[in-house]
Amino acid sequence: LNIVIYRFSFPCSLETPPPAGIRNNMRAATESVSLSCPQELVRNICILAHVDHGKTTCADNLISNSGIISRHSAGKIRYLDSREDEQEREITMKSSAIALRWKAPEQPDRNFLVNLIDSPGHVDFTSEVSTAARLADGALVVIDVVEGVEAQTRTVLRQAYRDRVKTMLLLNKVDRLILELELTPLEAYLRLAKILQEVNAATQQLVSEEIMAKDAAEDPLKNLNPGSEGIDLADATLEFDEAAEQAWRYSPESGNVAFGCASHGWAFRIDTFASMIAVKLGAKPEILQKVLWGEWTFNKKTKRVQRRSANDTKSKPMFVEFILQPLFSVYEAACKDWDLELLTKMKKQIPSWNGLDLSKLSAGSAATRELFSRWLPFADCILGMATQILPSPVQAAPERLPVLCPRWFAKGAASADSNEVAAGLWRSDASATPVAYIAKFLAADLDRLVLTGDRLAGEEDVQFVGICRIFAGTLTSGADMFIMQDDSASGDKDIQPRVLRVTRIFRLMGRFLEEISEAGAGTIFACQVLPVTSAVGGTSEGSYPGTQDKILSQDSELGVERCLTLCGMRHGPCFETPYSSQAFAIVRVSIEAQNVADIDALDRGLRLLHRADPSVSVEAMVTGENVLGCCGDEHLKRCVTDLQKLYARDVHLSISKPLVAVREAIAKPTVGDRKDFKSSSLWLPSWMSHIIDASTEASSQISAPASDRGDDASESTQLASQQERISMSPTGTTTVWTANRKACVKISAVPLPDSILLWMDEHAEALESVIHRQRASLELAGSSGIGTLERCLEEVADHIEQLWEISEKEQPQELNTEGRKVLCGMSVARGSRALLLDASNSGWSLREGRGTPESEIFGDRVPEWMRPNILTGFQLAAMAGPLCEEPMRGVALILHGCQDLGTDEVVNASQVSLGHVHGASPFGPMSGQIMVAAKEACRYCLLRRGFARICEAMLSLDIHCEQEMLGKVYGVLGKRRAKVQDEGLREGTSLFYISSFLPLADSFGLAQDLRQAASGHVYFHCAFSHWELSDENPFQESCLSAEELEDLGDQPLPPNIARKLVDEIRKRKGLPTDEKVVKDGTKQRTVTRMK
Repeated sequence: LNIVIYRFSFPCSLETPPPAGIRNNMRAATESVSLSCPQELVRNICILAHVDHGKTTCADNLISNSGIISRHSAGKIRYLDSREDEQEREITMKSSAIALRWKAPEQPDRNFLVNLIDSPGHVDFTSEVSTAARLADGALVVIDVVEGVEAQTRTVLRQAYRDRVKTMLLLNKVDRLILELELTPLEAYLRLAKILQEVNAATQQLVSEEIMAKDAAEDPLKNLNPGSEGIDLADATLEFDEAAEQAWRYSPESGNVAFGCASHGWAFRIDTFASMIAVKLGAKPEILQKVLWGEWTFNKKTKRVQRRSANDTKSKPMFVEFILQPLFSVYEAACKDWDLELLTKMKKQIPSWNGLDLSKLSAGSAATRELFSRWLPFADCILGMATQILPSPVQAAPERLPVLCPRWFAKGAASADSNEVAAGLWRSDASATPVAYIAKFLAADLDRLVLTGDRLAGEEDVQFVGICRIFAGTLTSGADMFIMQDDSASGDKDIQPRVLRVTRIFRLMGRFLEEISEAGAGTIFACQVLPVTSAVGGTSEGSYPGTQDKILSQDSELGVERCLTLCGMRHGPCFETPYSSQAFAIVRVSIEAQNVADIDALDRGLRLLHRADPSVSVEAMVTGENVLGCCGDEHLKRCVTDLQKLYARDVHLSISKPLVAVREAIAKPTVGDRKDFKSSSLWLPSWMSHIIDASTEASSQISAPASDRGDDASESTQLASQQERISMSPTGTTTVWTANRKACVKISAVPLPDSILLWMDEHAEALESVIHRQRASLELAGSSGIGTLERCLEEVADHIEQLWEISEKEQPQELNTEGRKVLCGMSVARGSRALLLDASNSGWSLREGRGTPESEIFGDRVPEWMRPNILTGFQLAAMAGPLCEEPMRGVALILHGCQDLGTDEVVNASQVSLGHVHGASPFGPMSGQIMVAAKEACRYCLLRRGFARICEAMLSLDIHCEQEMLGKVYGVLGKRRAKVQDEGLREGTSLFYISSFLPLADSFGLAQDLRQAASGHVYFHCAFSHWELSDENPFQESCLSAEELEDLGDQPLPPNIARKLVDEIRKRKGLPTDEKVVKDGTKQRTVTRMK
């Protein structure tokens, strides 16, 4: 039996199907697992935790309760880790699901269906946590009682709260407090209470943030100005929802907190011991449950419960006396020194030990697991808590739908009774129109009915199944479903949704798939979908797609979608994606095929990888290289493994060193800045010096006929042809003429205030939806809740202008305070954060730039044909700055006006007269020139002398090590420009912690250096934190005087870190640099061999 279990414990390493005996045993254990179950008995649970806190071991214990694996093998098999690298590294890299059946001991007639999802805890695989949170209705949050609340613990709590996934808490690895830290029961209780306080503080912070955000949305003017008089507490209207706070509070007396040790197979809640000791104390279990946690003590003389005073050092809390002391006694008797006498006495009080021969056991982990798993079964505790605390699909639907599909169910949107589909979703009705959500795709071998893991058994091509959750209706094999698009929610009748056919449906059993015929509402399953060529003509609203269409071949690619919303009707809801489009790819590498003949195979492999992994970004550069973006080193290793073994087999890859991403910005001016009016404010690097030479070439000699414009016009044309096409004033205003010298634009750049930049970062997802995809977002709809595009644009413009006015009053030296500035453009795509402000009083607004009808535009002083071109040029410049064509961040570009050839003086944009341009329109011959001129003006604003800067990506780095390794760890951090924020001794342990910020450019190879310096006695957690403006000027020579440049001679200044980053990125992109490859081309060099 042990041999069979061992072979079955590594299913990912098997290149052939499992032996028939094992397969039959597994099927026999899961025959009763049917997805047909009353929804009140269905629980969809995911396990969330920081890395190495015991998620997969918890899952093993729950699976062993169903008989799929042995109880003694739980925690060793890691059943849901189906990949070979997961088994070798002992970390989970992909979310896995399994369907389990469980009967409550006190209610054997209630047979629950539990869909369990195990998710990774490593920060590189956060997208897998988003998948698990989207599919589940409840979550088990696991915390190691020694390590406490870690950074990823806070992340998963935030994700669960965002998706309204109700959570319960497991304080795991209690045995470490006894065996490793050797704490007393009272010290262990204080440790557990402190962790519970930290978790509650984290969840209550999420609740408070949401309440305060709603209050700020209702009154946008409140609290904007830090120097204002503040809020009158007597008239304050901020109301906290006590019910919401209580729902997200963890308290053992409420039953949503469990304590245990998954590796030893035991867990308990307060009510577990309350029922045990109620008879002994002569109390009711429900009353005893309320006082077993907290500062309550039992007076043995009076037989009454009383609160402990602050000065009471003699009495013990009831949790210590009645729960922890028996646990500590069993551990000391079974794990440390075998005390048969004590265990024999306890055997009389523990009925589950009857029939166990204690004389055959010996001290150690095996005996401890045997005793505790019989006394406090892990699965009964956790699954019992899940069935009591976590909601069923019917109960969870009203809470989750406003978040998952705000267009249909949020405030101001359609109600649940507006149509048939919405009503079915609100009730989670199995007889309604089917609505399913595919959260991600998994590579599978459907002939063998297994998930491929990280390798294929034969030469067959990889296939995909989608891990799916059905929210309403019943999905059957062969059903045709419409793919809901973002615009379909608006009811546009012209949109023709695509159709998918669900060819096969499977029950997820870890690595294995069990084919079934249908799946009802509230269940999690896998399905194979194939695109249909076209919908049947005549398919009307409210009807199912036709079944006469032909299915495309198995090799046809579905598309680039990573998650899909499927509906049985043409017009249905489109769920919000759980994956952030603003997610930052920390590690980016260039991948090329060594053999030219394998380029197509590599391209297809990258498309398949992009489809299978939601957190991967694949970008085809202009130079032809494929840039793969990953969330970290571990994620990169997994992606390369998948490419080589699954999606692009037999393709030899060339992988570059990690690429560094930066953002281009502008420095903040200081009060003492001196302006040199003799030298030009525009400073161009050597690789851009040709621009000045070409600015007065033949392109400027084109002019309009004299008969059309008169003598004065001819003179002004000649004057314009003699001046430079690109110039910058001492105040930083850049003037760029079009190539034919018909018009020019005047733009300057100032740094964005920190308040605006922070607000843009917080609402990046919603802003990208409104500005670039032109989709309404309820997050930006304001207090009215009207989710229209026009309303969102008005709210964004009003909020930005209010923040700008406040910043002008607080920081007048940093911002140009002349005139009123109106927001008319914004860019948040590809990581850019830039604004376009109109300072010419022309009436150009953000709403107008998005296609406001002509009748609604007040005033006609700015030519309408020019505005879209200027806006397009601004967006192009914001996504590719002048330093190294990286996105701009924290830059406000101010449009000051234009200049007309008919006059020599500068006028406002409202005074531009281009009447000589006949038939001017946004698509006319002048549109391209205006677009290019606006783009160049925006780019050259950042090249103001001494103001060019870059923003570096900063990572938050948390390191834990022993005291003797501190010096070596600090040596590694010192070489990598780390900024230490906090340090100290971790309470209750001998470990020291170091919290710091580390530049991304210096983070590569950090793990190897730390482990080599500390001999492996160190562990760390690294994640993206923020963008930080560099203090270094990449062009140091621009700030030197003429005398300093003369003293410098031909020898350039040694490049600083900012310049090195810029040059490195320009070289990678194939852009010119000022590096001298050959210093002395005519000097003879004699090469001799040393003898």
